Amino acid sequence: MPYTICFDFPESDDPVFAGWAGDTLGIAPTLRTAARWADEDAAQAALDNSYGPTTREFGSVVEVEV
Repeated sequence: MPYTICFDFPESDDPVFAGWAGDTLGIAPTLRTAARWADEDAAQAALDNSYGPTTREFGSVVEVEV
């Protein structure tokens, strides 16, 4: 199963997800448009290396059904 990064920001009622903005990771508004990784370690590495500490604290890697 693929994985994505889910962000649960306190100022928003709905979660958002990691998404591609050109060649860099940004935020996708829906799971349908979220970036996906083949394994959990790759998704965790993307979270750790592509987002700043403030954003990262609200993110978690989640498994996505196909």
